[in-house]
Amino acid sequence: MVAERVVLARTGDPSAFEALVEPRGGAMTRTAMAILGSEADARDAVQDALVMAWRELASLREPEAFDAWLTRILVNRCKRGLRGVATRRIREVDVDALAG
Repeated sequence: MVAERVVLARTGDPSAFEALVEPRGGAMTRTAMAILGSEADARDAVQDALVMAWRELASLREPEAFDAWLTRILVNRCKRGLRGVATRRIREVDVDALAG
C-alpha cells in the first residue's frame, strides 16, 4: 500500500502524498518536539520536512522505506534547527552594571 501511494505521489498526485503523510503527522510532531523542545519549532520542522519530502520524492530508491526516509528528513531538519538556535542565543547584559 505504501509503495503504491509513493508511485502515485511521484506522478504528482497530491492526494496520494497526503494519504502517505497524514497518518504519520502525530509521530513526526512528537519526534520533532523531542529534539527541539518547542511546539512551534516542531511544527515548523514537520512542515519543512514534508515540503522537502514532496520535492525529493523521486530520490526515494525503495518506496517501502518511506517511513525511515521521511523520518531521516525530519531529524536532519531538526538538527539544522538546533544549529540555528545555538547561533541565535543572546546573552543578556545588565545595562546598569555597564554604566557603573
